[in-house]
Amino acid sequence: MKHYSQKKKAIGMAIVCGMILGTQLSIGREIAWANEEVLDEFYLDGVVVTATRTDQTVKEVPTTVQVITRQDIEKRQSRTLRDVLQNALGVTLWKDFQGRSQVRIRGSESRHVLIMVDGKRMSGELSYNSANAHEIDRINMDNVERVEIIRGSAGSLYGSDAIGGVVNIITRQPMKKQGLINYDYSFYEHGDSAGPTTSIFYQDINETGNMSWKISGSYNDSKPFYVDNEGTSNNYFGKEQNIDFGMTYTAENGNRLSFDFGQLNEDTQRSEAGQSYHPMMPKSDKINKNENKRTNLSLSYEGEDAKQNWSVRAYQSKYEKEYFIYKQTRRNNIVTIPYTLNSFDWVNRTINVLEGKDSWQLGDKHLATAGFEWRQDKSEGTRIKTDLNSKKTSDEASIDYVSLYFQDEIRPNDQWLFIPSIRFDHSNLFDSAWTGNLASTYHIADDTRLKFVVGQGYKTPTINELYHAWEMFAGSAMGGPGQYFQGNPNIKPEKSWNYELALEKDWNDKTTGHFGLFRNDVKELITSTWTGKYVDSAGNLVSSMIPTKDKLMTYKNIPEARMQGIEASIQHQLSDEVDLNFGYVYLDAKDQGSSQRLEDRPRHQLNLGLFYHPKDTNWQFNLDVVSNIDYWASKDGNITTGDKEMENSTFTVVNFLAQKDLDARASLYLGIDNLGNYHDYNKDVYGRMYRVGINCKF
Repeated sequence: MKHYSQKKKAIGMAIVCGMILGTQLSIGREIAWANEEVLDEFYLDGVVVTATRTDQTVKEVPTTVQVITRQDIEKRQSRTLRDVLQNALGVTLWKDFQGRSQVRIRGSESRHVLIMVDGKRMSGELSYNSANAHEIDRINMDNVERVEIIRGSAGSLYGSDAIGGVVNIITRQPMKKQGLINYDYSFYEHGDSAGPTTSIFYQDINETGNMSWKISGSYNDSKPFYVDNEGTSNNYFGKEQNIDFGMTYTAENGNRLSFDFGQLNEDTQRSEAGQSYHPMMPKSDKINKNENKRTNLSLSYEGEDAKQNWSVRAYQSKYEKEYFIYKQTRRNNIVTIPYTLNSFDWVNRTINVLEGKDSWQLGDKHLATAGFEWRQDKSEGTRIKTDLNSKKTSDEASIDYVSLYFQDEIRPNDQWLFIPSIRFDHSNLFDSAWTGNLASTYHIADDTRLKFVVGQGYKTPTINELYHAWEMFAGSAMGGPGQYFQGNPNIKPEKSWNYELALEKDWNDKTTGHFGLFRNDVKELITSTWTGKYVDSAGNLVSSMIPTKDKLMTYKNIPEARMQGIEASIQHQLSDEVDLNFGYVYLDAKDQGSSQRLEDRPRHQLNLGLFYHPKDTNWQFNLDVVSNIDYWASKDGNITTGDKEMENSTFTVVNFLAQKDLDARASLYLGIDNLGNYHDYNKDVYGRMYRVGINCKF
């Protein structure tokens, strides 16, 4: 009863607050749409910057780009990047075996997807298996103008980590004085709270228009999806705080000086109940606790005139992680030894970047862009060991990168656009590499376009893959062997070839369609593997007869993996009241050496979006359907070693949201995620969840 009284109280508070605000704000006014400036327009095109590092429209740019606009974010009341990506075409979200969120684009590895904010990289988890882990849950949408998703390699412009695609979050630029407060409360079908989220955003600009600033913050107190009778929770939960601040000064000549600061603080945990052969035998329970902090600093200077557009920027992203394991002992469900600290380790990862670019017009038919990047990726902590014979409890390592790139946008006539680009990458640990890309858009007619892309990608191994030294989890007599990861300094960089061919057509200004073929061949793909040896918790070789042994894991290259398929989408405005989006992706993802399917990927994916705004009302409704068909995954979850029992499954997730504008400044929304109540934790699907929230503008 406690859970249901809590959720009733939260719903009641949100509704009462909304009605009070609506009553107060509507005095002397007519009821108006709170989001009318952004929700009443239907867009089939828009300007993107990620695909070419210059302003291009979605229809014109050859690369396949999906733009999630501010309008889309508000229609769905998306609170995090996860909410945005879960309906994106060709994107798959899933959980790894440690409960960490991952994202794939066109079947790529999660670590091959580069996630940026305003074109800036973010430091994060060090582990190979946790690249991009938790990022889709951490990034709040209140300060976001749009999200640009590149499906396919962008290595010639962005270098390492962009083999599979790019997700670039573009933040708002202050144009007027405005504020927004949001409160969102969610709870699961079984009655337990999923936790409240509170966020605030404010922007301002002075009277002369030469000084603007913005600030945003959020607080999230997430709860476990499920805790069994023994006390095991199946996801990390806890408190998360975000704050971001930005300021821009515009000089008389139009040049802009910008400063940005951001900080993330997390305190999360996950509990695991112990096991024993007999109720009278002792059980060892543990709590895994994370204390994470990320600090971002950026300073940029940019300018433009009729002939060129240039920028230079220096930024740093530092991620600090402390990891604690507490253990207690129970016998016959009676605690004999209370929770005490069992182990502790820490990792600091810092990314320092200095970069610049210049775009200039070369006659009437060429727009050239040249740029450079110096980047240092430095890590230190107890999970790194550059010398396996060293007795040090912690170590440090860094990789320094220097990159140069050049791109030319060539328009020989009104029908053709050619974009060749080339990139040079050098690092202190690996051989230099050249990568190139050729992309083109051909206008068959005013409403029909043919696009193609041929490009290369290049990714160096990370510090983790080179120098990892960490017991991921311990072995036990009941649970079997654990896993101890050890880096491999001899692994090679990954390389890729990406191919795309697409046909697009418009039908008046209400409908546009896209049909495309894609293929991405990744050579020397890095993967984790068991060496066939066993070690203890310190990495020392032991006999296979030891009951608490760990499997010694390392990293290796496999010759080639191939992700290829077909994608189709259509956007259509059925009427002034109804917008419809439909998408389909067929994916064939295989290890070319073994001809085995790559796991945690669907063979078919269907997306359907329906937005309904009844005329002359203050209501709006949004329905999203995502079906994953022939999803190939481990039956027992995402384990990294051992004999896996694989299975195909099909599941559909339906999300519904209803919003009511109480006034021009306040709106209330009620939503149900996963209407069908499908459960599969390993696929990042938690069952039915209810949402209630309120937005207030000021």
